[in-house]
Amino acid sequence: LFYGAAYTPLYADAGREQNVVAFALRSSGRMLVAVAPRLFARLVTPQDLAPTGARVWGESRLPLPPVEMEDILTGRRHRGGPTPLADLLAEFPVALLLNSGTEP
Repeated sequence: LFYGAAYTPLYADAGREQNVVAFALRSSGRMLVAVAPRLFARLVTPQDLAPTGARVWGESRLPLPPVEMEDILTGRRHRGGPTPLADLLAEFPVALLLNSGTEP
């Protein structure tokens, strides 16, 4: 998956475009999506442990590919399509999603 895969950048919306770096790698029906916050120092307060939750991410969404994926860092499943960043980053400050089967 990491060698020769097609790279697709993913862009957040609702004013958080500059605060998230995300991309999908696709190869032979397999897919991985990586999501990480960036430039978020102004979004958090000193009491925040990580840039998580709706208070930080608001209504912003990330357009995931339309397949069910599992975050291999937390075990959470995501359906795909426009997904709230607050959901993706609710338990851990980054997400690493792997599709559970072949692409449609």
